[in-house]
Amino acid sequence: MDEMMMMTMVDDDQIEEVGRMNALYELIRDNDWRQIINWLSTSPMMAVNVILEAPKEIMEEPLIHILLQYDDPDAEPENHIEVTDLIINEIIPRLKEKDLKTTNSNGDTALHIAAAKGNMRVAKALIEKNIQLLNIKNLDEEIPLLKAALNGEREMFWELVLRGSQINKRRFDGATALHCAVLGNNFELANEIIKTNQWDSIIFTRDQLGLTVLHHLVSMPDAFRSVPPLSIFGSLLYKCVPIDRKLTPQFSKKKSDEEDPNN
Repeated sequence: MDEMMMMTMVDDDQIEEVGRMNALYELIRDNDWRQIINWLSTSPMMAVNVILEAPKEIMEEPLIHILLQYDDPDAEPENHIEVTDLIINEIIPRLKEKDLKTTNSNGDTALHIAAAKGNMRVAKALIEKNIQLLNIKNLDEEIPLLKAALNGEREMFWELVLRGSQINKRRFDGATALHCAVLGNNFELANEIIKTNQWDSIIFTRDQLGLTVLHHLVSMPDAFRSVPPLSIFGSLLYKCVPIDRKLTPQFSKKKSDEEDPNN
């Protein structure tokens, strides 16, 4: 095969690839995500190319973020398109560590999105590829852990803690993970955080308005109409009220109640 013929074949391949990418960009402009995902499932490398090369005017948000937001595990089977396998098996392995730090317009990485949605499989795959994602902040200075707390994703929250996420990180308004759990009405998670003894310091932490979690709780009109907030209130009181053994009443038997040694 002569050199001229080889160059022609390469040119034809490049033209075909450009044509495919342009067709994909048209689907993106039309917001036809069902067709896009079906296409990417058969050509995963195109997904990687879109993530790395798509012009900003076409892809305002990174593709991996959009795929995560599009995925709805609770959808009816006939309407559900599984994208988690596509992301885990095809996209993440083809991306470099630095590529996973790509953010959307809110400064969220893919781990922020996965944490907020409770997508444990994607979160684990992202962390295993780049553990630095755990403590990257978005424009609101939230790390993924705070997203999980705000959205009530309990299993995700504790998984991120187990992986090394920093519990003492705060967002722009000074809110801690405990603040986020309460502000998101996620009282079961908040109660679990309070009962974890090694984090007592964040129980008394104030946000930029000078408010602790207890302040936020008592300002919620509906907070004490259900059992979970009341259990938090009890846990907070238990942590807040010091136990001094010297102040504990000491009871002793009266002399008349003591046993008679002669009996």
